[in-house]
Amino acid sequence: MEVDMKKVLPWVISCTFLIVYVWLMKTLSLWGLEYIVVFSFFAFVPLIPFLAPFLGILMFFNNKKLVITGYLLSLTTGIYLVNALRSYPIRIYMSGEMTDEQYLSLILSLVSYLLISTVCFICRMKMLKHHSVR
Repeated sequence: MEVDMKKVLPWVISCTFLIVYVWLMKTLSLWGLEYIVVFSFFAFVPLIPFLAPFLGILMFFNNKKLVITGYLLSLTTGIYLVNALRSYPIRIYMSGEMTDEQYLSLILSLVSYLLISTVCFICRMKMLKHHSVR
């Protein structure tokens, strides 16, 4: 039984993206929303706290413009990463400070999301380029 890597790789990347997506949503929900909204306002990112990074899901459409838009929106996660690194220890909304495990999970999920969205973007662009040639 032989596995065709060209068929399996997009599925593996998609599943990894969705797992990291859910992990990031979970860890960002621990963080106080007021920090995200205020920082988003000053960075000229949409004020809806969770919308900008999570529109990275647009990368799964078969339109080159939507894939590029989704990737650019997923890069806004970098703003949250910079803010998280600058404001240690992070206070959890209404419940004190974040534990070290929660903080590490937040940082790792942000970095993982940036990495997997970049890998997903590269693969999607190659796939769209390959299909447009045919």
